[in-house]
Amino acid sequence: MMLGMLGTGFAQAQYQPEKSKFSIEMQFAPFGAQPFSNMGLKGRYFFNEKLALRLNLDYATLNNKNTTPISENTSYSTKKGEITYENSFSSFAVVPGIEYHFINWERLSVYAGGELLYGMQFASSNYDEEYQTYNNNNVPSKYYYHRTTDVSGAIASPSGYHYETPGIYNRCGTVFGGRLFTGIDFYIYKGLYLGAELGLDYTYTSYGKASMKDVMDETYTMGTPPSHKEVEVNYDKGSSSSGEFNIRCEPKIRFGWRF
Repeated sequence: MMLGMLGTGFAQAQYQPEKSKFSIEMQFAPFGAQPFSNMGLKGRYFFNEKLALRLNLDYATLNNKNTTPISENTSYSTKKGEITYENSFSSFAVVPGIEYHFINWERLSVYAGGELLYGMQFASSNYDEEYQTYNNNNVPSKYYYHRTTDVSGAIASPSGYHYETPGIYNRCGTVFGGRLFTGIDFYIYKGLYLGAELGLDYTYTSYGKASMKDVMDETYTMGTPPSHKEVEVNYDKGSSSSGEFNIRCEPKIRFGWRF
């Protein structure tokens, strides 16, 4: 019995965080289409086996590109070309907090806490549509069309890309917020652990400037210069903002080391 108690005590000393111990971990989401597009780095300082300070550095990025061919046939002509839609969104956040470990077993630690959030988000998108009509002998005929739209500071929906019907979302801006969370650490070998968290977030976003530049060129007669039209729409900084509560249960794996 005495040997068993000593063995249990030695195992717990190996696995559980102790006073003046640090931990560092990587967080990533392996189950998405882009597993390393949503990552984080977290460090913790343990005052004792119960209380720890933490600092998260979160980074997320998402890039999409879709190309759709244009091919329309009539009895006297064929339209050929393509539409390309591309967008990019990224965010970065600094998240300090504190956590209290209220259950400490040999390999499992359960905790709860709170943290503050400050971050920035960036976005851009592009739409390009180009096609040419051809006669039945596959010779270019009179009509040519090219339209490109660049959006800075936001993402435009595919149907809202033109200045006549603009539609934008995921604007750039500054994000403030707070989180309440609970989580677990499972120690698999000495200081090595895996973990997961569930939380409630409140975030407030103050939007920055965004703009849409729409350029269109059309030719109705072969050999003549195309007509050119250019329109720019601006969205002012701070013209709108939003705040929301979210329950956060991200499919992330936390992989860390205590030293």
